[in-house]
Formats: sequence, C-alpha cells, structure tokens
Amino acid sequence: MVTKTLARVGQSPVGFLMFGAVTGLVALGSYLGGNRLAHAAPPAREPAARPAPRALSSPRQPVLTPEQEFGPAPTAAGFAEVLVSTSNAFGHDHGSSTRLTHAHCVQASRGHYMCAYLVERPGRPSECHLIQAHWAEEQASSFTVVLGGRARRCGSVREAVRSLD
Repeated sequence: MVTKTLARVGQSPVGFLMFGAVTGLVALGSYLGGNRLAHAAPPAREPAARPAPRALSSPRQPVLTPEQEFGPAPTAAGFAEVLVSTSNAFGHDHGSSTRLTHAHCVQASRGHYMCAYLVERPGRPSECHLIQAHWAEEQASSFTVVLGGRARRCGSVREAVRSLD
C-alpha cells in the first residue's frame, strides 16, 4: 500500500516532501502522545481505611495463614476430585450435559497441578484434555486454570503429555 502511495505521490519532488512531512508529523505525534501517557500521574486513590486502634488490654488476634484459614492445598488425587466435582456441578447447574471423568493429576509443588481428564458429551467420542492449574486458596473459586488444551491420548498425565506434538 505504501509503495502504491509513493508511486502516485512520487511523481514530483513536492509529493515526496508532502509525504515526508505527513509521516514525520505522525511519528512526532505518536512519540509525544506516548511520552505524555508514560509520564502521566497515576489515578488518585483514596487512602485505605485504618482499623480503629485496639485497647492495650485486649488480646492480640493471630494473623492466619491461607492454610489455616482455607485449609491446605489438596493432594494430586484430592485436586482431581475437586476438578471433576466442581466442573460437573457447574455444568449441571447451567444445563450442560458435558461431564469430566477419569481425571489424573500430578502435583509439581504445593498447590500447583497438571491434570489429564476426559470430556464426555452425549453422542460424541470422548476427548482428552490437559490442564495446568493452581489452588486458589484466597479466591472465590477453588482453582485457577493457567494453561489448557487437548491431547491425543489419556490415561495419565505422562501419556497425555507424550501424545502432544
């Protein structure tokens, strides 16, 4: 497109000058606009409300860790159970006939999982899916899926990963 424009404009030296001037102005405007946005002050926030000071005689309440407040992250088998049960309950509540079955999960570190499972839909062949997820202790959902996709074979996480291209 630029070459066609240059061919039309390039018939005279004035055309080249006009094209260069417009291009330069666009570049300068982009630079100055971006520079202004980069140096803009962040939006003002209201200061967080401070809790009322406690009386010196009141006992201090211990600060709970996420594990103390929400329970420990489950084992790999426990996560597989949570994955299947919560997903199927969500599907049931929303009128979907799709179900997850045969989940196999491994735990890389506390709260970090990789799982292979079958997705079954009535009248269709089962599909193998592979996800990477982490336990969401402090959030409304039980877990957060980080990566997901389909695999050619299921049975175990190792088998599903090896079937990827």
